[in-house]
Amino acid sequence: MQNITPEHYKKAIREKYEKEKNGDNSYYLEVPSQAKLRDLCWKIFLSNDKKDDLYTFSGFFKSEFDPAKEAAFNQYVDKFRPIGSFLKGEKEPANFYAVELASILVDFELRPFSKFRKHFNEEESVSAKGSLLTVSDLETEEKFKNEDVFENNEVSLRQEVNTKQVYITPNETLNFTEDFSKKWYQTIKRATWLTIGVIAMLLGGCYYFSQKKECMQWSNDHYEEVSCDLKVQGTGAFNKVEPLDKSTFDLKKIKVTDKTIFFKNGEAIVWYAKTTNGIEFFNTHGRHPENHHALRPVTEYIINKYVKK
Repeated sequence: MQNITPEHYKKAIREKYEKEKNGDNSYYLEVPSQAKLRDLCWKIFLSNDKKDDLYTFSGFFKSEFDPAKEAAFNQYVDKFRPIGSFLKGEKEPANFYAVELASILVDFELRPFSKFRKHFNEEESVSAKGSLLTVSDLETEEKFKNEDVFENNEVSLRQEVNTKQVYITPNETLNFTEDFSKKWYQTIKRATWLTIGVIAMLLGGCYYFSQKKECMQWSNDHYEEVSCDLKVQGTGAFNKVEPLDKSTFDLKKIKVTDKTIFFKNGEAIVWYAKTTNGIEFFNTHGRHPENHHALRPVTEYIINKYVKK
């Protein structure tokens, strides 16, 4: 049996991308920027009700797809950075959900990975069975027709298998039955072991992915999902690999101007923290990812002093 790995799956997706970037969605895929991939993703899911694709969406974005929340979805533009790098062959994404979402964006038919692996294993299984004589090989759309042939005191049984004919004399009937029974038993035995092997692989894959821990790391102005085994490069709190926290993951550092909307219904929607480099603004409350100081809601005083000056 072939050892179908995620690397085979990734290669097939990239090959599909090379075709699709000159196709109907070339505007989005020829130069796959983060914004264009985000727009293509939203366009696809507006009319996509496939269970596996919706599962991939919720796994990647940590939320269910809601067509009424387009404005909130637009904030996810940074999450498409690893997908663009993957499609262009520049960098492998740490999160496998990014690979699955890429397969949706290029309309790769054999998705998700479990379907891709099953397809090739089944093809190999059918190829192996083709070399054996089974009951299905001897069945035709018409029932067996028995014809008594009296010639040289022998009775021949004629069976038509597609366009081939098999003649069996009374003396050969017993041997034919024994051989057929042995081949049928061997076929059942091989099919049983094949089924056990496929089930074992699926259970092993499910166990691996269920046991895989997800972590996150601050990257410049946002958090990215990374492997918990990722080796930290450099020093500092911002390089720390932390367990994935959904309440913190959406925190982003933002740039503000005097035209930025800071309040909604009288409540602050922008937060800030003072650092050694000055003052920094964020899209939600929480703690500063580098110095861990609590973020504070913006005030008119802060806006006048640091934004409008």
